[in-house]
Amino acid sequence: MRSNAFILILSLFSVLLNAKEEIRALDYLNTVRQNSGLIPLKENKLLNRAALSHANYLVLQQKLGHIEQYNHKGYTGKTPAERVVYFGYPSKDVMENIAVNTKNGITAIDDLLAAIYHRFVFLSIDKDEIGIGRASTGKFKPIKDAYVFNLGSSKLNALCQKVYVPLNQVIYLQNVCKDGKALIPQALYEENQNEIKSQNTKVVLHPYPGQKEVMTVFYNEEPDPLPDYDVSGYPISVQFNDRYVSSVQLTSFRLFDDKHREIVQNRVFTYENDPQKYLKKTQFALMPLKRLEYATTYRVEFEAEVDGERYQKSWKFTTKRFNDTLYRITNKTTQIDAEPGSTLILYFVPNSHHDVLKGFSATHGLKVSFIDNNTLKVNITDAVVGAASIKAGGRTILFK
Repeated sequence: MRSNAFILILSLFSVLLNAKEEIRALDYLNTVRQNSGLIPLKENKLLNRAALSHANYLVLQQKLGHIEQYNHKGYTGKTPAERVVYFGYPSKDVMENIAVNTKNGITAIDDLLAAIYHRFVFLSIDKDEIGIGRASTGKFKPIKDAYVFNLGSSKLNALCQKVYVPLNQVIYLQNVCKDGKALIPQALYEENQNEIKSQNTKVVLHPYPGQKEVMTVFYNEEPDPLPDYDVSGYPISVQFNDRYVSSVQLTSFRLFDDKHREIVQNRVFTYENDPQKYLKKTQFALMPLKRLEYATTYRVEFEAEVDGERYQKSWKFTTKRFNDTLYRITNKTTQIDAEPGSTLILYFVPNSHHDVLKGFSATHGLKVSFIDNNTLKVNITDAVVGAASIKAGGRTILFK
């Protein structure tokens, strides 16, 4: 009996920790949204259950993606739409984001915001509620934990809970509700979507003006806007609210560092040239082809013709700064003077757009961990005796 009670207490403790972590994640995401001029997302328990179910499926099946297989354990629906209605959510009009093997919910959100297509999900202008689910395994497996985020619309939920009698000369939408045969008047659907959109700002910028501690890097996502790059810089995005804007013609989209030098190595994506065809006509992305520098303030200059009128916007943001000393590792061999008990940040500047660290080796007394795939955090403990070293990415760091 004691053993069973102990297991029950541990299980409840784990559930409470997950719930607390999900609250922190939602608060963080809403802070980003509100600073970007968007309304906060409200928690929806049905979306929570659908998100948790898919997170469990990903960890259990060791799969990554939005699709579940019918004959696999943990299956609750092939698509995000099927899964949310399985748990009682009235509307099928949902969006889903997934992150695996992240430190916590905030890190998961940061990683997804660095991925341009997934960013636009989090910065959606027509969604107002969300569910978050996290699952993990103590076993040594490729997918150790998974976060799933499901975004939906409370306005469409209300429509899906009503019955509409078909009338002549009225256009209806079908298969948008839990009851796939239910008919929703298109005019009402658009009116309710616009009600949410009208609560949001006309232009959504990310990073938002004045934002600090911005990530410096983008690695990859599925689908990938830069399939020929394994490492590049943090994307800049501009999104217009189509509740207020009908037509946008881009004139220029430029990025400058704190010495007023333009970052000319970039790709600017629009609806017309987006390689994956995910961007809308009102969405624009500047993808720096090299990592941004740490502790640097960048300036963005954007100009377009919006509904026939000239639109200009200039704003600044600042990248992540460390309290510990940062070393830019560029040479094959680097020597560093360091005291026991100190902590250092080693940034291995990529030699090419494929240069990411696959791993590292360190001598006794060095506690090393990844910050990202080009940056290591090193704690030099009192156990270090004599010389110490780290080898990573074909480079060697020697500590006195």
